[in-house]
Amino acid sequence: MSITDNRTARRARLQNVDIGSLLLEGRAFIALIVLIIIFALLSDSFLSFGNLVTMTKHVAYNAILALGMLFVILKGGIDLSVGSTVGLSGVVAGTMLQGWQLSLFDLVVYPQVWFVVVIALAVGTFVGLINGVLVTKFNVAPFIATLGMLYVARGAAMLISNGTTYPRLGGTEELGN
Repeated sequence: MSITDNRTARRARLQNVDIGSLLLEGRAFIALIVLIIIFALLSDSFLSFGNLVTMTKHVAYNAILALGMLFVILKGGIDLSVGSTVGLSGVVAGTMLQGWQLSLFDLVVYPQVWFVVVIALAVGTFVGLINGVLVTKFNVAPFIATLGMLYVARGAAMLISNGTTYPRLGGTEELGN
């Protein structure tokens, strides 16, 4: 097929595009553009560099989770326990940053931040491993396995934290945390 034939075919396809179907397919993108325009008109600082950086930082966490969920959904599975797993990892990290009480030695240990991050990631990985083993080795339906793990992870987080939050996570420089 020659270059002119390709151009002719492309023009024919563009002429056959229905505006209604184009709007229907791009409705989410159009809604996003409309929202950006509305918020830009309502606030002078909405499109400022600092605000865009802040929004990007806040969206990055959800984008990373969404990317993982994309792979799961593309393979035909589902994981309902993602939020509870993140919560459990956060509670473990918060508990470690508050200090570990070692009653045997009458000592409180404050681990380094890198160690806390590694342990929190390991907790999330372990929960995902359990989900994976349940689904692949024991042939439990992904919906059922991850729904059960949602409640297990949420319950474990509540047991670890006693239902409290961790407001004092600033750390001290002397302790290296």
